Amino acid sequence: MLSYLPPTNEAFLPTSQTNDYFALLPARKHNNQIDSKIDWNLSDKDRISGRFSFARPVSFQAPIFGDAGGPAQGAFEDSSAQKTYSTGLNWNRTVTPTLLTEVRLGVAHYHNDAFQSDYGKDDSTAIGVPGVNLGPFTSGFVGISIGDYSSPLFGYSASLPWDRAEANIDMVNSWTKIAHNHTIKWGADIRRIRDDLLQDQTFSPRGVITFSTQQTSKQTCTTVPVSGPPSGCTGSSQGLANDFASFLLDVPSQVARDVNTYFPALRTTQVFLYGADNWQVSPKMTVNLGLRWEFYQPPTPHFPGGFSNYDPTNNTLVLAGIGGNPMNMGVVARYRYFAPRLGVAYRLTPKTVVRAGMGVSYTPFPDNTWGYNFPVRSNNQYVAPSGSDNYAAAQLPGGLAPTFQNGFPAPDPVVVPATGIITNPNPTTSEIVIRKDYRNGYIETWNFAIQQQLPWSFNIDVAYVGSHGVDTPAQNNLNAGLIIGAGTAGEPYFVKYGQTAAVTMYFQGFSSTYNSLQVKFDRNFRSGFRMTTAFTWQKAMDFETGDDGGLYFYAGQGLQRNYAPADFDRTLNYIQSYLYELPFGKGKPLLSHGIGEKLFGGWQLSGIFTFRTGRPLSFTGSNSLNLGSGGNATLDQIAPVTVLGGINAGNPWFSTSSFAKAPTNVQGTTGRNIFSGPNLWGTSAGLSRWIQMNERMRLQLRLETFNTTNTPQFSNPNTGFGSNFGFITGTIGSGVGVNGTGGGRSVQLGAKFTF
Repeated sequence: MLSYLPPTNEAFLPTSQTNDYFALLPARKHNNQIDSKIDWNLSDKDRISGRFSFARPVSFQAPIFGDAGGPAQGAFEDSSAQKTYSTGLNWNRTVTPTLLTEVRLGVAHYHNDAFQSDYGKDDSTAIGVPGVNLGPFTSGFVGISIGDYSSPLFGYSASLPWDRAEANIDMVNSWTKIAHNHTIKWGADIRRIRDDLLQDQTFSPRGVITFSTQQTSKQTCTTVPVSGPPSGCTGSSQGLANDFASFLLDVPSQVARDVNTYFPALRTTQVFLYGADNWQVSPKMTVNLGLRWEFYQPPTPHFPGGFSNYDPTNNTLVLAGIGGNPMNMGVVARYRYFAPRLGVAYRLTPKTVVRAGMGVSYTPFPDNTWGYNFPVRSNNQYVAPSGSDNYAAAQLPGGLAPTFQNGFPAPDPVVVPATGIITNPNPTTSEIVIRKDYRNGYIETWNFAIQQQLPWSFNIDVAYVGSHGVDTPAQNNLNAGLIIGAGTAGEPYFVKYGQTAAVTMYFQGFSSTYNSLQVKFDRNFRSGFRMTTAFTWQKAMDFETGDDGGLYFYAGQGLQRNYAPADFDRTLNYIQSYLYELPFGKGKPLLSHGIGEKLFGGWQLSGIFTFRTGRPLSFTGSNSLNLGSGGNATLDQIAPVTVLGGINAGNPWFSTSSFAKAPTNVQGTTGRNIFSGPNLWGTSAGLSRWIQMNERMRLQLRLETFNTTNTPQFSNPNTGFGSNFGFITGTIGSGVGVNGTGGGRSVQLGAKFTF
């Protein structure tokens, strides 16, 4: 297996024996896209328009270690292709001069496949790990994760391969009635959603073998029975040395893989009714009133048995549509989701406008997951025997040692009873609980703004924007240990049923808050120049990690400790954009005719400058809380944290001496997201020219650069208390995150022809 690792090619640093290999990996992406639109004026009262779009982007990312994959690009070393269709039909009718209606029909569909680089090859069998490659979907290299080393050292992302398709079918009818100083709107919006999402995300279909420090650390145990595992063990380890020793001695801490039996598929319908009134109270004052009613049908599977919900009250799996079980798993349909909206605008002076508003918006259940337990899909995890400490090695069924030679046991057999209820499911398999009493979360938003027109075509907006999330969905592991130091004995469902894996509720509602000062300073287009300056000072607080993510601390650690700055929160955000037409050419003050106009006319410069403060950091410890499943061990903070600004291994970004390991079985004093990482800077610039070919035809040529200065945009430093603690060892990948930032300089050429 080690033959897949190439020799190191970076300088050896005695202070840090990491980041010692560098490779330039080929990557390709191309896209073919067609967009079409047609308009038809049937009469002076009727207009029909239609559109159709098709795209097929294809991408490839080469692996860093050949067929063995490796950690490059987040282990997403794959080939992928996506077919996307989008079509729509609109009918607009003027019923009377004061009554208008519109009917819209639309379908959006995509089908995306992605395969790891060695898909279709029995690489795990070839290296001597049996039981992994059971068919095409489980083909490829088994994942190998070794403690403080880049992860996975071998293998690919747990999400690969995948076969995903989604379709939205939308039907909308809206009406507008003008009555004196009222513009009244009402309508309906019906959406049919079809999701077919075959994608694992925990251990991958090929599985992962995990090696840690504890299995080869020197330990002292209070109880050493004649037979069976010891207990009450404490020990010391030497970080990555013990990690690698566990790998060489073949004593993993965990062996696990994802298992799929049926194709996960979801169907649901959403209905929205709305009414609104734009009321011109006076020449200076406008009031907007609105109310939406929203209905979210509890999803159903495509076929009976396509949903499987874990019932923690009796340790059973209930399959939808079998044995009289409802297709929607008994989830309550809610009919009282009303969302009011109110907005007011008042013109204080001819150049000053004051605006205020509030509203409520409901959030649908995240449809990327549902009741996809066994036998739809699940995972088999094998860890140390129950009752032993984390220092014991994992154990396969029947007491078999989890060696490479023994490989993976066969997946749990699928036997579906006629009742549709599976009793006593595998206690080593993670389970999902879909709440039958689930309530959709909603966001209460409010704002107050003042807009002022300034001399020389400038405008300034100053606004306060806030929100409060109610029942914001978060994943909660109901089987997380309740007692630090108790191990699996502190897990509530281990005590009741012997369940050692997570039991995750989708979803438990928590709150969130957002408050911000937002300033926008604009210069309208004048004398060939336009600019926009935007600044936000914000604070976002929530409980969960990521959108609809899990908790950082579970019940045994105190749920309230999760309330902290959101993972995406950047305190300061500044964006400056501009467009400048060079003063040359026809209609300009310089070189307005002749050869000068031909050479220099029609040129434009544009650009965007971005500055954002860093994203939050949490500091985790490698000591064991012995908490069972769920929860994070954090560090003790023993001194104020100082930003040192170092980059790469051996040069810490923050003062690592400010932290220390918490004692074994003791929660550290630091919480979630207590500090922030490096700031982000970025500059993009463009140069374009319009060429007037004749009165009806124009050609635009564009040269655009992203991250023009090629300034590195660094990832957050490593905050796990290991060999890389405090070091920044990477940059933000291209297009990472909602803002699409990151990556090295890129150059794009484009042309547009209008006639």
